[in-house]
Amino acid sequence: MAPEVPGEIVRDSERLTILLKRHAEKKTFTAEEDLEEAIRMARYDSFLVGPEMAAGKRVTKLRANVFVKLVSVTVLWPGRLRRAGGELEPRRERNVLRSS
Repeated sequence: MAPEVPGEIVRDSERLTILLKRHAEKKTFTAEEDLEEAIRMARYDSFLVGPEMAAGKRVTKLRANVFVKLVSVTVLWPGRLRRAGGELEPRRERNVLRSS
């Protein structure tokens, strides 16, 4: 699950796309448009590398790790497990090393 993106960042991204197209077309920018572009780009860049995105990436990684561990435990769990068809799998014997 990706972190929620605030509406302001979405609008910044859309406006920056428009400004980027204008740059590609070699159009002249007014001082106000230059300032707007600088502010929106700074806000957008700081969001991408800021604490919200970093926390979101950590949460995604942790959730994936927990899922892998749960799947591993389910697969390796000793006992009777149901197969895909629904029948029970026979109980496996565990080899336990004991020190004498």
